[in-house]
Amino acid sequence: MTGVQHSGVTLLLFWVGVSSFASALFAGKGPDQPVGKDEIALLIQQLGSEDYPVRERATRRLEGLSDQALGPLRNAARTSESPEIRLRASRIIAAIENRSWLKCVGTSQHGGVVRTTAISPDGKLVASGSEDGSVCLWDADRMSLSSRLVTHRSYVQSVCFSPDGQYLLVGGGSVDADKTLCLWSVKDGKEIHRFEDGDSPFHCVGFSPNGRLIIAGSGQCSKSAQCPATDTVVRVWDVKTGKEVRKLQGHKEPVSFVGFIGDQSILSASIVDLHIWRNKAETPNRLQIVDAERVLCVALSRNGKLAVTAHVDRERTLRRSLRVWDIEKCNVLRNIDYDVSEDGIPTCVAVSDDGTLLVGEQRGWITVWNVTSGNRIGRFVAHDENIVTSIQFAPNHQYMISSSHKGDIKRWIQRK
Repeated sequence: MTGVQHSGVTLLLFWVGVSSFASALFAGKGPDQPVGKDEIALLIQQLGSEDYPVRERATRRLEGLSDQALGPLRNAARTSESPEIRLRASRIIAAIENRSWLKCVGTSQHGGVVRTTAISPDGKLVASGSEDGSVCLWDADRMSLSSRLVTHRSYVQSVCFSPDGQYLLVGGGSVDADKTLCLWSVKDGKEIHRFEDGDSPFHCVGFSPNGRLIIAGSGQCSKSAQCPATDTVVRVWDVKTGKEVRKLQGHKEPVSFVGFIGDQSILSASIVDLHIWRNKAETPNRLQIVDAERVLCVALSRNGKLAVTAHVDRERTLRRSLRVWDIEKCNVLRNIDYDVSEDGIPTCVAVSDDGTLLVGEQRGWITVWNVTSGNRIGRFVAHDENIVTSIQFAPNHQYMISSSHKGDIKRWIQRK
């Protein structure tokens, strides 16, 4: 009897051993074990297999690897003749890079298309503005709704907190509806002041660092090539009196970005030009933009020393680039070219004082760059296939916020 039991145990152990061997043979090494170049090359080749289980198994295996697979995967995503290999390689790269940099720690749904976000100076509140005319204030820690303001009959285009966090500036409107700029109390949700209606929507807004001035950029697109854009103006108001104190003209297209550099100088941009207005000068310093380029989006660091612009070449639509500017010297510090194999058209940018650059893209990706080196740190899917409409750094880099065309807002932290 004992001999029979012993034989059964032996047989069981034999089959366990065979099963373990088979699992190791078909699943490959564990993710923590080093993998040779030949094995990585074979796995990448299997991404294009006609056998779906083989493709899936190779995908999971490569996703489990660390940075050792990134080089070959990037090469495959760029040069492989197989569309399936290029697609899977790009997604695997994103999965590996995402693990090593950002982590989503909160999600909320505004409702409607979110066009803009802002973070309060103390980092405790997040504001989001939607095409439904509303602004939501969210508790940043829990990403729970704190209050909701109905500020416009049409699109909310831009929001910005005052430096002391007490007020929220909201700009918006559309061609056919109210074109207004409103100042709201964050504490009680009451409208403090409604600035004069413009002749066109207010696309971008901001506060001066001392909180005494507000700024807004406007403009209405031309209906034809023969008809120029109208009301392409940067306006500045005194917060206390509500009076307009500056009116800056010179952009050829609607103003899409405004920001204070210190308490008097201003950076402003449209799709075709980029201006710096020094102190109270009425004539700007024009930063050099190539005629064939279009400025897709702009960001200014909190300390006002760096600006980043994203460009697309309208004659060569595959050519997309980022440009880092030294604001004091009005020159380019670095050009960063996008990999033409990646379908990454920038839709929004943010840059931190320490030179970390976030780029939101058309198909839901966020790419992270180091401005100093020009190296890409990571690229990951943040909002599925939805356009990333806004991206922001919290003060002191506590966290980051992104929003999408679908109306979702996400809070990210950097992995330790």
